[in-house]
Amino acid sequence: HKGIEYGDPIKAVEYLDSIENEASEQNETLKVIAEAMVTGYLKLFGFRDIKKREMIVDVPIGDGDYLYGIVDEIEQQDDLLFICDIKTTSSITDPDKYKDQLLKYYYAAKKSGYDIDGIKVRMIKKPSIRQKQNETIDAFRERIFNEYLNLPEKYYKEEEIPFSDVEVTDTLVDFKGGIQFLKMAKNAGIYPKNLSHCNNFGGCEFLPLCRGEIDAIFLYDKEREED
Repeated sequence: HKGIEYGDPIKAVEYLDSIENEASEQNETLKVIAEAMVTGYLKLFGFRDIKKREMIVDVPIGDGDYLYGIVDEIEQQDDLLFICDIKTTSSITDPDKYKDQLLKYYYAAKKSGYDIDGIKVRMIKKPSIRQKQNETIDAFRERIFNEYLNLPEKYYKEEEIPFSDVEVTDTLVDFKGGIQFLKMAKNAGIYPKNLSHCNNFGGCEFLPLCRGEIDAIFLYDKEREED
């Protein structure tokens, strides 16, 4: 986000330089990609009227709990003030998947004194092309810049997400409910099973145990405790 923050692609390159301990061919490739992504972004969206960047929000929500996050941008468009979240993604997806996060940011920004009128997502897609074997960095640079500058519909998308005050309230209620549930689980020392990845990559090897299958315990070798 550094290049976008300063409106200068070179800032993205300098940031990568600052976090890399040594130069390498891979690092040079990453810097070219970052420069192309930011250059295309600025060409399409311009350098917006940003009121606040990378704003840390940390607001109380009751019972000693806080809502913490970092808002990418609060920007002004005409007479309206928007929260804008910038996402670097592998594919341009439905922006509604980020709605829950942005509604929390909206609530926190309002509590921090900003009269926010709307929320929007700006997506930047990672490159579909890679540096070819034996391709020089200059040749790759020309190809990757051509992609981001000439195919904006492929790599960028901005969309405002409609919402209601009821949705903001419901999101906060769900968030607080989740916090309370985790507190109770911590106090009881019992946590619910996370079933979201049980069948990934051929299935978890411990599924028979979780399902309570007969004699499942005998499918595994118990490690001996060290003396």
